[in-house]
Amino acid sequence: MDLQKAVFTYCFGDKADVCSGSLFSLSVDDFLGEGCLKLLISKGISTAILLSSLLLKVPLILNILSLKSTAGLSPTSLILECFLFSNASFYGIRKGYDFTSYGETILQLISSTLILCLHFKYTPSFRTRSNVLSIVAAYVLYLIFAFKVLPLSSAYILPRLNMPLVIITRGAQIYSNAGSGHTGSLSVVTVFMQAFGSFVRIGTTVVQIGLDMNVIAGYCLGCGLNCAILGQIFWFKKGTEVWKSGLGKKEEGKQIKEAGVGTPKKTTRSSSRSRSRSRSSSRSRSKSKSSKETYANVVRRSTRKKAPAKM
Repeated sequence: MDLQKAVFTYCFGDKADVCSGSLFSLSVDDFLGEGCLKLLISKGISTAILLSSLLLKVPLILNILSLKSTAGLSPTSLILECFLFSNASFYGIRKGYDFTSYGETILQLISSTLILCLHFKYTPSFRTRSNVLSIVAAYVLYLIFAFKVLPLSSAYILPRLNMPLVIITRGAQIYSNAGSGHTGSLSVVTVFMQAFGSFVRIGTTVVQIGLDMNVIAGYCLGCGLNCAILGQIFWFKKGTEVWKSGLGKKEEGKQIKEAGVGTPKKTTRSSSRSRSRSRSSSRSRSKSKSSKETYANVVRRSTRKKAPAKM
C-alpha cells in the first residue's frame, strides 16, 4: 500500500486521494472533472523530459570526444550556461516545487559542467590557473548568495536572472557561429532536443505549478534562441563539413609525424650531403695527388738538365 500511495502521490500530487478514489471506482466523470487526466499526462511528459535530459547532451559530448576539439563552442556560453541551469534548479528547490518540474535542469547542469571540463582539456590557451580559480570562486560565491543571502520572498530573482543569461549564452553561440562560418562540434540532435524540451516545458509548467511567468518567460526565450541555433546548423552545413575535413587532415598529419613516417626525407638529405662532401673530399685528394706528381716530374727534369756530360 505504501508503494501504491507513493505512485499516486508522484502522479497526481495533492490530488492523489481524489484521483485514486475516482480511478478505483471507475468514475470517468470524476477523473476528468478533477483534472486527473491532465495531471497524469503532464506528469508523464515531465518524466519523459527528465529521462531524456540524461541523453540530451550525449551527442555533443561524443562529437567533442571524437573530434578532440570544442571548436564552435563559445567558452562564455558554456560558463554562463552552468549558472543558467543553476538558477532554474535552485529556484525550484527553494520554492518546493515538484522535482519533475525542474529536475532536468540539474541533469543539464551536470552535463554542461562536463562539457566545460572538456573545453579546458582540449583548449590549452583557456586552461590557465587564473581562469580555473576565478570560475570556481565565482560559483562558490553564487551558491552562498542563492542559499544563504537571498531570502525566500526574493527567490524570483533567480529565474529572472536567467533572461539576460539566456540572451548572452545563446547570443554568444549565435555570434560565434556566424563569425566562424560553421557550427563546429554542435550536435543537431542536442539543439533540437533543447528547443523541443523548452517548448513542451511551457505547457507542463502551467499544469504542474501554474502561471509562474518567471519560469515560463525563460522557457519561451530559450525555445526561440535554440530554434535560431538549429537554423544555423542547417545554414552553415557546408562550412561545418569543410571544417571537419580540415580537422581530419590535421589529425592525420599529426599521426604521421608521431609514427615517424616523415623522417626518410631528412635521412636522404643528410645522406646526399654526406655523399657530396665525400665526393668533394675525394676530388680535393685527387687534385693534391696530381699536383704532387707534376711537381715531382718538374724536379726530375731539372736535375737531368743540370747533370754534367760524361767524357
